[in-house]
Amino acid sequence: MLGTTRAGKRPGAGCRTVLGPPGWIVTALLAIVLLWPGQGFCDLYIEFLVDRSGSMWAPYQGKPKIVQVVNAIERVIQKLPTDVAMGLRVYPPPEKGARGKDPGLRIPVEKENRVRFSEEERLFNPRGKGSLGKQLKRAVRDFPDGQDTKLLVVLCDGADTEGASFCERPLNLDRPEGLRFYAISLNLKDPSEKEALDCLSKQMGGKSIHLARRNSLVSTLLPIAQRAHQDEVERLRRVAEEKRRIQELLSKTRSVSYTHLRAHETAY
Repeated sequence: MLGTTRAGKRPGAGCRTVLGPPGWIVTALLAIVLLWPGQGFCDLYIEFLVDRSGSMWAPYQGKPKIVQVVNAIERVIQKLPTDVAMGLRVYPPPEKGARGKDPGLRIPVEKENRVRFSEEERLFNPRGKGSLGKQLKRAVRDFPDGQDTKLLVVLCDGADTEGASFCERPLNLDRPEGLRFYAISLNLKDPSEKEALDCLSKQMGGKSIHLARRNSLVSTLLPIAQRAHQDEVERLRRVAEEKRRIQELLSKTRSVSYTHLRAHETAY
């Protein structure tokens, strides 16, 4: 990269700094390798945004909707590898057991927090109503920066707009890079609320899925999470391949830089 040679043939010559084009190339390639995103693990982040309004006690396929949601989340936790980070946010936030300044965020999106799901789910007690939009604005900030795959899934039985529909008053959100969004409703019959969720999903660049009584939440949610995991593994594979390619080029460029340096030494 940067070589300092002392003149041996030219009388009176001092130190001379040799910095040729190969040196710049080595420096640039080394910076790319060191700063390249991805650490060799599966950098997938999933957050479940769960409706815990009173209507979630209504039955769905023989069990309360909230129980179906808990079972589906547990299946995802069991099936996905432990290096996948998962978090939980709810609306309306619980009045009791609030944590910190953001009671809606029950479990931050971190790998080590997955063990907290079983404890937190036992505390679910759907009641009242809350604003989906308000918690969604917070949810998009729960993810880390970077190109990693992020999956945000709303599990609900209504739009819970608290007034104007998402179609009439769109949410202005800064969606994080790499975010995938799904809104999954359970036995939602009101056409206007379905439309509101559809508008929200479109604004988020995602998709809404309205399940009827014959549709299984587990068989809907699990493939979404598994596909996100597979895509993130593939993304990291491509990153690793590009890193190896750059490292090979770096090794060759170092050799060229050394030859360049020796040529300057011989010239003096």
